[in-house]
Amino acid sequence: MKGKVSFFNTQKGFGKINTTEEPSREVFIHFSQIHSEAKILLENEVVEFEIEKSSKGVSAKNFN
Repeated sequence: MKGKVSFFNTQKGFGKINTTEEPSREVFIHFSQIHSEAKILLENEVVEFEIEKSSKGVSAKNFN
């Protein structure tokens, strides 16, 4: 799935992504799921990811 980063808080290590398929749908992202050395995302950056469902809702994982 593709999406665009709506915000990412580098100090707290989390943010939200709006999916390309449903722009109004936000998906939670935690820095532990980012597989680059920097462990940050930039606002409006386009990313590819998978969706993971849990008891707390949906979150993004396996970033490329």
